[in-house]
Amino acid sequence: MSNVAPFPKRDVIIIIGKTGFGKSTWLNKYARGLPRIFAFDPFRAFPAEYISGEELITRFETGKFREHPRYSLGTYALSDLELFGSVAYETGNCAFVIEECGVAFYKGERISECMQEWIFLGRHKSLTLIFTAQRATSIPIELRSQASRFVTFRQTEKSDVKWTGEYIGDLVDELPNLDELECIDADKKSVTRYRISPLGQ
Repeated sequence: MSNVAPFPKRDVIIIIGKTGFGKSTWLNKYARGLPRIFAFDPFRAFPAEYISGEELITRFETGKFREHPRYSLGTYALSDLELFGSVAYETGNCAFVIEECGVAFYKGERISECMQEWIFLGRHKSLTLIFTAQRATSIPIELRSQASRFVTFRQTEKSDVKWTGEYIGDLVDELPNLDELECIDADKKSVTRYRISPLGQ
């Protein structure tokens, strides 16, 4: 019998904001509730066991992690980003995290066919996708169009503020004045402003 519990409902979550204002803190707190994660973080700050693409393939082929109830596997190598995403997609019932879309994607770049598969077909695999970026315009339009939840910390660039307004409505005027660890959180049901506690609290 498998020890793997069903994954929480599938989400596509975008987290944006200036450096140092809380997006990684929010992500790390949220990720604590996720049992199975694959991640790309060029700075190795996201809590994960960082392994090579070769090691990931070995574990996938031998099924070493498929039946495990909890794990977080990561890479900091841009060359392995698509591999980790593809393994997450094939595994299913898990989350794939991309920290810093500004590193992962060129502005205005069309995403690859395999990335489109994760985004548009991931719900059939119960694959939750979570992306962070300093600027909204760093996130490919295909990702933005599928967002089910949008969390923003302070933003001041006019183009980013304007785009964010489509998600948070009238609260958009408050974006440039958000304090550290203060965010606006929008999903399909509500838009709320609140403050998060630092990591460790």
